Amino acid sequence: MDFTLTSPEKEGLSPLSIANLIEELHNLEIPMHSLLIVKNDRLVAENYYKPYSQDKLHRMFSVSKSLTSIAIGFLYSEGKLSLSDPIYTYFPDKLPKDVPLHPSIEKMTIRNLLTMSSCHSATTYKVNPKKDWVASFFMVEPDHEPGTTFNYDTSASHVLGALVEKLSHMKLLDYLRSKCPQGIKISSQAYFLEDPFGSPLAGSGLMAKTRDLLSLGHLVMKPEVYPELSPKFIQYIEDAKSYQVDTSMKGQTLDERQGYGYQIWRIRDNGFAFYGMGGQLMMAFPDYDLMVATTADTMAIKGGHQIIYDAVMRHLLSTASKIRPVSLPILDSKYLNRIYKVENARENPHSIEEICLELDQEKKEGQLQFTLKGKSYHLPFGLETTIESIFPVYNQYCQTKGTATNNHSLYIQSSITDESIGSVHFHLYYEGKSLHLHMQKYEEDLFNEFTGHLKAYFTGTYSK
Repeated sequence: MDFTLTSPEKEGLSPLSIANLIEELHNLEIPMHSLLIVKNDRLVAENYYKPYSQDKLHRMFSVSKSLTSIAIGFLYSEGKLSLSDPIYTYFPDKLPKDVPLHPSIEKMTIRNLLTMSSCHSATTYKVNPKKDWVASFFMVEPDHEPGTTFNYDTSASHVLGALVEKLSHMKLLDYLRSKCPQGIKISSQAYFLEDPFGSPLAGSGLMAKTRDLLSLGHLVMKPEVYPELSPKFIQYIEDAKSYQVDTSMKGQTLDERQGYGYQIWRIRDNGFAFYGMGGQLMMAFPDYDLMVATTADTMAIKGGHQIIYDAVMRHLLSTASKIRPVSLPILDSKYLNRIYKVENARENPHSIEEICLELDQEKKEGQLQFTLKGKSYHLPFGLETTIESIFPVYNQYCQTKGTATNNHSLYIQSSITDESIGSVHFHLYYEGKSLHLHMQKYEEDLFNEFTGHLKAYFTGTYSK
């Protein structure tokens, strides 16, 4: 990775496009700290905003997660772990001693943690920060089964960082430095903050320079150009930056809804990103041989990092942005017209009791049927197209669309367009004879029945 500054024109990038990008971010009052651009492996722009400079460390927040994933990739390539290993087996000293381990925690694999598909919906160590942060991951009660849905869980990254240090017997960043090819430089001043118990803040604590992001971004974008890297590691990196799990239901912005790999976000234009709160970004666009790294403080600007994404794509990419995916998966027909009874529905009088999915993939239409308080309802939806109908229970107009995210899961989004304004989201994940239904509502007062996680079991086939 050559950090010798060269002119954009030599690499086929218009200086005016860079100037327009900088001007737009300034006019939108985005508090930028740095902006670096690499085209064709050459640094073509390097801007810093006082008091920040090339040599000043910056808190990178969740960019930390992507570095942790790279470290896991090196351990994997060395044969020190398998991604299918249950994570609890590596931390016998962190497990609860007086009660059995929860079945969902026993089932949780390293891959589940990498893809943010753990059994927790929120960061576990925040429940009681005065207790061991790694141990909290195994002690806080899960609220759904692992591998069934995406939830942005920083405690998963925290445990992965502890795993790196446990297996490597080195500090996380020292281990990365020792394994990276000669052409990848991580500044000697860079470090990870630690929790009160000595584990690295592997999900949020990286202190580093903006150039460090570009070095590691290049490693992920082009691992094949480094002869020191093993084929096993290169394959891991290919998987890490690829679409592994759907984020449509939980992504807060357009680029957060493009999917997730192994602690690395997918973004538009077949790109990927290391993303940290506040505008800490390393965006890579392999089709354009382009990388952009930024540091900023958008904490007080809602969706501020999306503004940076949009400006970069508008000014630096030569074609219109396109949204993943090009080819869409098809839901396996064996899951259709099957009735699933919800586990422990009687314990919650507001819970859905039964679920059945009807779907005609040729006509691109279907309906989600469910029973609530002994009464049957149905919600029609279009498949990859939006149709208007009445949202059940509340009898309000809605616009509803369904998308198969793979051959065993379906995402449904219903936008309420009546006296209420908002949306209700359903993610159906089929696993053997089980159905995991994950629901989220964004509306001020109503639709509270459609939140949380339900597990249901196959009981029979529906016939009209």
